[in-house]
Amino acid sequence: MPGPISPLSVPEAQSASITICSLPYLRAVGNSEVPLFWFFSACLNVVLDLVLIINAHMGTAGAAVATVISQGVSAVLCAVYIFVKIPMLRPKAKDWYLSAQDTRHQLIVGLPMALQFAITASGTMIMQSAINLFGSVAVAVLTAASKLQNLVMQGMIFHGTGNGNLLRTELWKRR
Repeated sequence: MPGPISPLSVPEAQSASITICSLPYLRAVGNSEVPLFWFFSACLNVVLDLVLIINAHMGTAGAAVATVISQGVSAVLCAVYIFVKIPMLRPKAKDWYLSAQDTRHQLIVGLPMALQFAITASGTMIMQSAINLFGSVAVAVLTAASKLQNLVMQGMIFHGTGNGNLLRTELWKRR
């Protein structure tokens, strides 16, 4: 039976949402370096995990606090950068109104994505349930491996498409 919802759930969800929503906009306007705030956030999360879990002996609460702090830092950095450096991405009053055409388009695009994410999340929960049977060491190993994979993938994405080398990007498209 699940326990009570952690008080850290709401701030973590809010900061993750801000970060996840702002990074694609930065990439869309051609800024591929600032999304490294997310990479910085992942590194900060790993460091804070080590400090809070090992040194402060906080266990899973330490991991939760580390995630909330690192996501919050990333969200603040992205939001401040957008508001200061990219005026065209600042929300205006007219942006807060819905139109039927926009809503229809968003549903056409969003419903298949929602279904895909639901299927992926279900698979992840099934996998996590199976790994939980192997004990806390296996869960810790999976968590560490997932964080390492995220760090490596962020670096590969930046290096492969976004560091300003247009020739390499054009060569990749021709394959």
